[in-house]
Amino acid sequence: MGKRTLRTVPFGAPTSTDTEPHNPGRQMYASRQSTSYSGGAAITDAYKFIILTGKNGNGVSEDPYYVDYSMDDQSWVSGPFDGSATTEHALEKAGYWTQKAGPNSESSSDHFGFECFIKNHNLKLIYNMGHGAAGSSAEGGEYGCVGLAGRWLCERSSSTIDNVPNMGIKKVYMMYRMDASDEYLAELEEALEGMESGGFTFNRNKPGHVEIAKLLAEKLQNEESLIQLLHRDALASDLLTGVMGTASTILKVIKYANKLWQGLKDRKEVDWLAECSVDGKYNQLPRWRTHYPELNDKTFYHFCYHLNSDFRQITQLLQCRFNGWLWHMSAVGSEESPARARTRICRFKDVVPLYASSYDKFGNTKYKKILRHYDPSESGDKNINLKGSITVDTR
Repeated sequence: MGKRTLRTVPFGAPTSTDTEPHNPGRQMYASRQSTSYSGGAAITDAYKFIILTGKNGNGVSEDPYYVDYSMDDQSWVSGPFDGSATTEHALEKAGYWTQKAGPNSESSSDHFGFECFIKNHNLKLIYNMGHGAAGSSAEGGEYGCVGLAGRWLCERSSSTIDNVPNMGIKKVYMMYRMDASDEYLAELEEALEGMESGGFTFNRNKPGHVEIAKLLAEKLQNEESLIQLLHRDALASDLLTGVMGTASTILKVIKYANKLWQGLKDRKEVDWLAECSVDGKYNQLPRWRTHYPELNDKTFYHFCYHLNSDFRQITQLLQCRFNGWLWHMSAVGSEESPARARTRICRFKDVVPLYASSYDKFGNTKYKKILRHYDPSESGDKNINLKGSITVDTR
């Protein structure tokens, strides 16, 4: 057997507008499937969401929220969905991970995109990207994914006034499958509750305790802390004083999310969502900006979004496995200048996932992430156990 090279990517956000280092060779890394969600949900829109960042999108200041297609009240900050199954679509084309005629492209004619036909700019248009589900190519297999970057362009028709893109991005969510066991979740709560009270009996044989110890070590910024914590049966209050606020915040979200989780009869199809509330340094067109920099500009602009530090920690502690993104789009318009009814298309290319290097750190220049092998032909079934072993990527 010849020599093989492991595929690795940097931790953190891109350091330029080039995303290729975060997906060398533009390989497929998650399901090719991308779809829209429609109002009056059909069986294909049978979604089940635990929204970690809350019904109103207020993050840690409100409780996680559960909503699914069968509920009478499906309202949340990005729902209920207003799209139509006949007019709102994901155009898979070349594939979001590359570009038309690019490496591992599935089309040489056009880029991946979202399409809609709409005149009301207030409607909630919701699409997923790279989301593995029953009957699709396999779910994603990576942990620690906390953001995304890439390029996008909203196409404009001649009826567009001035230099206004005809679609815009309101919100972007990470989509996950949560792989933690009930026993592990109970251990997390036990450890966090102990921290909140000023000390707890640490059990090195409980994985949930060990993960909290790792977070503690980072927060204390002491390389020796982890070893000390792992060899002490009791964590004294003097060590915990500086991290009690963090423990209280994380405990509140995890405890309530676990309560929702325990109340569900069928967990296999549940997606866990967390909103990317941070616009990265190289995000060239921040959300809510309504004009391109130059008239008649048809440039693909770089975007970069990721979770804040609270939800980077929470999603990693919960063993959330990446399973695509959820996009909340809107048509551009206003009361003074209503959006006109016409087909609108927002194009994407070279989209990459972004990974945190640890609980408390996003970027890390000393190390790189070794990627798992992704095979789209594998089963799309839920609750795939990917924690026991890793098949590394040598593509």
